[in-house]
Amino acid sequence: MSKIFVGTTVFVAFFYENFKFLDESYSEYTEKLKIMKDIFLKAKHWQLFVLIFVIPMIAQGIGMSPFFEFFQTIEAIENQEDISPILMIEPMYNFFRFMMFVTGLIGIVMLGWLWSVGVGLQGKIPEDLKMKTGLFKAALILPIVYFVGIFRVISFVFLNYESLINFSTESSVQIFSTIFSVHLLSIIAVIYTFVFVAKTVKTAELQRKVKFEDFIGEFFMVCFYMVGVWILQPRINELYSYKVENHEVD
Repeated sequence: MSKIFVGTTVFVAFFYENFKFLDESYSEYTEKLKIMKDIFLKAKHWQLFVLIFVIPMIAQGIGMSPFFEFFQTIEAIENQEDISPILMIEPMYNFFRFMMFVTGLIGIVMLGWLWSVGVGLQGKIPEDLKMKTGLFKAALILPIVYFVGIFRVISFVFLNYESLINFSTESSVQIFSTIFSVHLLSIIAVIYTFVFVAKTVKTAELQRKVKFEDFIGEFFMVCFYMVGVWILQPRINELYSYKVENHEVD
């Protein structure tokens, strides 16, 4: 289990250092990616399940306690005529930050796994069937940008709710349109990464060109990851441990 946490940490460090990796040698940069891929591709199905489902569920249960206390506080002062908005905003904001933190951890593990499978298994595919990973990598980065952006926007709303009361309708519509557009692009990007990973796994297994009907099962396993990981990850473990004379793609 500790190895999976290391893999997740490496993935976070990669995106943090992605903006300054030019200061490092190329070999050091690629070595970090190889460590991440190696850890995620060797991980057991139960380890990924615990990281993505069990631990977040426990964390959410713990995080709900302050929220319940918030409702108890409101009930205790409901007979008062003057209730400070801070009593309502602050607990909600704290709960929001906690839930975004939990969601972020789930996303990091999931994106790290997608990256590792989509890129790492290219080395198990015949040279003439290898898939270009440039668009796939960009599609993985877009949801991260969206997540960070939406966190900043909602945080701004919580912290400046008084000044936003008189916010113009036109400006609100523009902001909502922008958020919706990026949200839609993020959904499309995530679906593309699911298709890419499913196709990669099936191509590595069959060692031939595949069509969507060949890997539709793997696609739904990635979509419903909580269940699919129990079937898909052992196959990925086997593929990754199988030695073929192909160079891995960075």
